[in-house]
Amino acid sequence: MSEALGPNKRWYLERFDPPSEAPFPLEEYRERWARTRAAMAEAGVDCLIASTPESMCYLTGYAAEWYQANGPRDWVPGSCVALHVDREEPVQFDDPEEVTLLRFTSVAPEVRIGPGLGWEMLDFVVDELRALGWLGGTVGVERRAYRPRPDVAAALDAALERVGARVVDATGVARSVRRRKSERELAVVREAQRVADVGLAAAREALAPGVTELEVYGEMVRAMAAAGGEVAAIPLPVLSGYRASTVHGLASRRRIEPGDLVNVDVCGVVARYHANTARCFSIGEPSPAVREAVRRVTDAVAVVAEALRPGLPARELLATVERYYREVGLLGDEWWIGGYELGIAFPPDWVGDRFYELGTDPGEEAFLPGDVWNYEANFYLPEGKGLALCINTFAVEEDRAGFLQATPPELVVIEA
Repeated sequence: MSEALGPNKRWYLERFDPPSEAPFPLEEYRERWARTRAAMAEAGVDCLIASTPESMCYLTGYAAEWYQANGPRDWVPGSCVALHVDREEPVQFDDPEEVTLLRFTSVAPEVRIGPGLGWEMLDFVVDELRALGWLGGTVGVERRAYRPRPDVAAALDAALERVGARVVDATGVARSVRRRKSERELAVVREAQRVADVGLAAAREALAPGVTELEVYGEMVRAMAAAGGEVAAIPLPVLSGYRASTVHGLASRRRIEPGDLVNVDVCGVVARYHANTARCFSIGEPSPAVREAVRRVTDAVAVVAEALRPGLPARELLATVERYYREVGLLGDEWWIGGYELGIAFPPDWVGDRFYELGTDPGEEAFLPGDVWNYEANFYLPEGKGLALCINTFAVEEDRAGFLQATPPELVVIEA
C-alpha cells in the first residue's frame, strides 16, 4: 500500500470492521449461490459475471446509491460479482474507494479490489478471472441491462474473447433464479407491503385543497422512511386533476383543487424488495357516474383474489378478468390490464423480468410458489376526470396465494 496514504484513510482501508448490514443470514446466500450454479449448469454457462445492482445484491447483499451508470465516459462501471459453476462461492470485484461499503453490505467471502474507475478495471477483472481458471469455457454476461453501459459492455466482451472465452447473454439465468422467493424473502416482501400501506395512509392524511402534489409525495415518503422503508426504484407518482389522465407522470408543484381525482402509486421497499400499491382519491364527492366507474374498477380486486391459487395459469386469470370487465362495461376504456414480477430493485426500475397482460398470449406462464407479482388495472373515467388507478401486489406460497395489502381498494373521498 502506498506510503502516501494518510493515517485516517489507512485505518479505514486496513482496520475498519463495521457490523454487517446484510439483510439475510449467510445460509440464505449460500442457497442462492447453489441455485444460481444449478441454473448456470442447465444453461451451459461456466462463469457468470453479474453486473446489475439487482444481481450483485441478490448474490452478496451489496447495495449502493451509485453504480457509475451515466457518469463521465472514462469512469467505467467495472464492479461485478463472478460465480463459477464448479466453485461454491463467488468473487466480488470493486473500486478501492468502496472497500468500507463492501465490508458492511456484502457477504462475499472473497473480494478483489481493482485499480479504480478507469478502463483498466476491465482488464483487472478479466486477468483475475483468467488466473482463477474461470475463463476457459462459456462466460455469461448480463446484456439485457443498463449496466454496464453499451461501450463498457462491448469492451468487456472483447477482453473476454481475447483470452479465449466464449461470451453469451446470461441475463435470463440471473433473473430466473431471483424469481422464486424463499420464505425469508417473502417475509421481507410482506414487510415492504406494510410500508406501502403506511405511505398510502400518509397520502390520505396529506391530501387537501391547496396542497401541492409534491407536498403529498413528501409526506408519504417521510412516513414510509419512519416506518423503515427505503427509497423506491421509481419516483412515486402523485397525479391530480388533468394530470390524473396519466400513469407515469411525476409529482409536481400543481396545487390540488376541489373536484380533482388524485392517483397515488407507491412501492414500499425493505432490503430493496418492493411491494406495489396504487389508489384513487377524490377531493370532494365525485359525480354518481364517476363514483360508479371507479367502483367497477375496484370491485375487480375481489374477483382476482378469488381466482388466485398456486399454479394458476396467467391465461386463466386474464380470461377471468376480461370476462368481468366486459360484463361491467369497462372493456375498451382500459389504460392497461396486467401485471409483472416484483422483487429486488434499484433505480431506475422496479418492473421485474416477467409480465402478463390482456391482449398478449402469456403462453405457459403461471403463478408459482415463491412468486411475487402485481395486478394492475387502470381505466379512463367519464367527465374528463382522468384515470382510476388500482394496483395491488400478491404473493404465491406452496399452499396459498393472495394479495398482501391492508389498504382497501375502494375510492377514498377527501373532504373538500
